[in-house]
Amino acid sequence: MSVIDRECIKVISESCGIPNLSDEVALAIAPDAEYRVREIIQEALKFMRHSKRERMTSDDVSNALRLLNISPLFGYSSPNPAQFACAMGTQDLWFPVDKDLDLKEIIAAPLPKCPIETSFSVHWLAIDGVQPNIPQNPLPDSGDASAGLKKRKADDIDAEEKQSKDTTTTTVGGAEFKPLVKHILSKELQLYFDNITNAIKTTIDGAEGQERLKQAALRSLASDPGLSQLLPYFCQFIAQEVTNNTRNLPLLMNLMKMVRALLISPHLHIEPYLHHLIPSVLTCMVGKRLCISGTDNHWALRDLSAKLTAFLCKRFGSAYPDIQPRITKTLLAAFLDKNKPITTHYGAVQGLAALGPAVVQYLLLPNLTTYMLLLEPERSNPNPIKRLEADKCYGALLMAVGSYLRWFQTTSQTIPRKSLQTVSIHPDLQPLHPAQLYSALHDIFGDHLLPYTENLYADQASMLIL
Repeated sequence: MSVIDRECIKVISESCGIPNLSDEVALAIAPDAEYRVREIIQEALKFMRHSKRERMTSDDVSNALRLLNISPLFGYSSPNPAQFACAMGTQDLWFPVDKDLDLKEIIAAPLPKCPIETSFSVHWLAIDGVQPNIPQNPLPDSGDASAGLKKRKADDIDAEEKQSKDTTTTTVGGAEFKPLVKHILSKELQLYFDNITNAIKTTIDGAEGQERLKQAALRSLASDPGLSQLLPYFCQFIAQEVTNNTRNLPLLMNLMKMVRALLISPHLHIEPYLHHLIPSVLTCMVGKRLCISGTDNHWALRDLSAKLTAFLCKRFGSAYPDIQPRITKTLLAAFLDKNKPITTHYGAVQGLAALGPAVVQYLLLPNLTTYMLLLEPERSNPNPIKRLEADKCYGALLMAVGSYLRWFQTTSQTIPRKSLQTVSIHPDLQPLHPAQLYSALHDIFGDHLLPYTENLYADQASMLIL
């Protein structure tokens, strides 16, 4: 016995243009029609469940018809269910109710608004790892803050938000600016920062385990690609430790090695933090006293700082043309200041020499004669520490001048002799020809200059030796 009776089959046949359908045919078609309807409803139920809905829509039926390769129905895409009414004088004839519309009302109705044209805009997602607090960016998640807010009352939250908005926002020219959000670090990054800084602060001599840990920390800083968020904290740590520990030589040496590791890392964008690093490097190069005892090897620290300064100027000089002139001006002022100690002069000489032969030629050589008048008395000082400092400074000058002459020898082999520039070793003297320059420098340094000048003006050198 089919759920669909023969009268329903006859009504459907008449709507399809088949009148006078016999009762036998209607009874035979009814079971097959019921089977087809059940199949469509089952497939529509599957679409409804997969859509996580509790009410079947016409779209579910249409999708079921497409799945069964049956032509879908048209005109029933409304989200609201269709309304049917029974025809007058009948009990089993139903039709969809259509609302009568007045054409005058439709014509007199205002036109709808034009759709907004498609456009796009840009905004800063993050600036140097910090997300700006603007409407386009999502709010930062904070576990502690959310837990605290849940405990408060709703009225207190609204009052606090209103007060914070009034105190933290600023208005300039009618535009409202919000401050940057706080930089939130994960627990892993915080633990990594603590371990690295503790390894750098460890200055125990002879501890092999601590030395291996420090070397591992420096290798990690130079090669780890995930340290961009920690970079500002590392630079701030270096600046603070150098300022507060100007007499702790082992710690200063570790900090300069840390600067070198950060500079050679190919994964870090360190340019925005140069204003933190350059003063620290210059302090370790021309500082008045960088150790407790005058016999400590603070010379190695100054040499390393000079190499780091040269590396900074070479790497960032093209992007920031004022870096090298400002550093050179600082070093020259320290070198020419007679009130500065010899240790500061030594660091300035090493820094100027590391910047290249052009700096030596135009800044160091013109002031060499005047400075030697100040340095020679110190070399015979009865105080052994003062005498050691003077000898170290003399050696730095000798190496700078010798390296310049060696570079000049290499250049003179590829440049015609007539086109070579003249050089002065005193600001009040006339510029000297290269051969005369060698003779004047030999008068200052004597035979100590010979290892740097092999095959340089052999005739002039042989005459001086004889």
